[in-house]
Amino acid sequence: MGESRGFSTDRNILCLFDVDGTLTPPREKIDPQLDEFFQTLRRKVKIGIVGGSDYSKIAEQLGEGDDVIHKFDYVFAENGTVQYKDGKLLSKHAIQNQIGEELLQDLINFCLSYMGLIKLPKKRGTFIEFRNGMLNISPIGRSCTLEDGEIPSHVINGYFASYILCCILLQRELVNTA
Repeated sequence: MGESRGFSTDRNILCLFDVDGTLTPPREKIDPQLDEFFQTLRRKVKIGIVGGSDYSKIAEQLGEGDDVIHKFDYVFAENGTVQYKDGKLLSKHAIQNQIGEELLQDLINFCLSYMGLIKLPKKRGTFIEFRNGMLNISPIGRSCTLEDGEIPSHVINGYFASYILCCILLQRELVNTA
């Protein structure tokens, strides 16, 4: 097995890891020992990370700035709609290019009006975060702290039922506008 810059030359295996809830607790920094392990693993296999967050949020958790795209062979941000390989941006897909601005605004307006009806113990900050390939819709709010987000299970069950209802209503709305 050959070596190039400390890496095995036959790294033909790719190991992908999810960020939130797998490599780190949601929105928290990676443990330094785990980070060190990945750099050791990377000498033997290619490694990549996958996350629903945008690149800047992933970078906050796994490194600093552009450090992350150089620490991992592949980075798939925003559920894979933004892709990096070997430190370079491969492609980026935008939701508004797929569905158009008018339908995108209809979707956002529908979600905001529905979320205005949901009662939760707390609501904080940004409720719809626009990303390249998706909308992150959060009735409790993206600025909610981890402590704020600790909602009793009976409230979560009610919220989940509301979420399912919202999906059904949204599907009907989209069918009617298509």
